[in-house]
Order: sequence, then C-alpha cells, then structure tokens
Amino acid sequence: MFFFIAAIFFIFYIIHMKKRIEFLFYPGMVALGITGPLDVFQAVNEIFSGSGRENEGDEMFFSALMPGPVPTSSGLRLHADNRPEKEVTNSFAEV
Repeated sequence: MFFFIAAIFFIFYIIHMKKRIEFLFYPGMVALGITGPLDVFQAVNEIFSGSGRENEGDEMFFSALMPGPVPTSSGLRLHADNRPEKEVTNSFAEV
C-alpha cells in the first residue's frame, strides 16, 4: 500500500513541475525545426501562467557546441546561450 501512495505522489509531483526543454542548435539547421516547437511550448507556458499554475510548464534552454550565434540554412542566426548540460538522451529528431 505504501508503494502505491508513493507512486501516486511521485506522478502528481512530476506532472506539476516545470520540465527542462533544451534546444540544440547546429550550423545549417532549418530554423522552423526550432521556432515551431518553441511557439508550442511558449503557448503552453502562457496557458499555465494564465490559470495560476506558474510552477508548471517548460523551462527552455538554447545550446550549441560553441555558445553564440549559429547560422541556419536560411541565413538566420540563432543565439545559443550555453553548451549542452548533459549528453543528449531524449530528443526531438529533425528528419
């Protein structure tokens, strides 16, 4: 019974906390691969914020192997603030 209660609490805790979303920039990438998902994540954050649930949603980070401007295939430069924190294990794949 204790395990069941602990599992429910853990699931509730995970659902009601901010998730870390890290966008990894690389030279020549298609900008829409970043801007499309970024708009969706930002819209979700605005919905949570408007309903008084600021502690939920996503924290977004912008990374590249070398921080700074990263040129996309169209010439638009995206700015990476930092290097990736960890080795990428879960990611969105651009196909």
